[in-house]
Amino acid sequence: MDYETIKYLSRKAARESARERREPRVFTAEQIAARDVRIPNLGDRCPRNWVRVSLEAEADDHGVYMGDNRGKGAYFVDKSGCGAPGEPAMTLDEFFTRMKPGLGYAMVEEGQFQVKVGVFAVRTAGRARAARKEAA
Repeated sequence: MDYETIKYLSRKAARESARERREPRVFTAEQIAARDVRIPNLGDRCPRNWVRVSLEAEADDHGVYMGDNRGKGAYFVDKSGCGAPGEPAMTLDEFFTRMKPGLGYAMVEEGQFQVKVGVFAVRTAGRARAARKEAA
């Protein structure tokens, strides 16, 4: 796929995910260990009440793409199952070792053979402000 097609599909996935109210999925350690994960496609959309987690600390690591992902980075993962360690896209096994329980994961861009997976956290600042207002 060319770059324009991938960007078009990303915008389309964002519209569909908004309509279906999809959010990043949070996995337990057991789900990650069992490889029991289904990652939703949000396209270039960050749902309300979520924030992207920066992967800048891992920027020099294999399979971390810092490019155009709102400056936060994304994991570049082979989705075909045919990838091998050492290729630009990390294998599924390499990706599973990077996943952390309690964080949300969603595809932010999808190509024919690879995906970019963003890491998300639940936004808490707004809730703290609302709680202070209620207490006052």
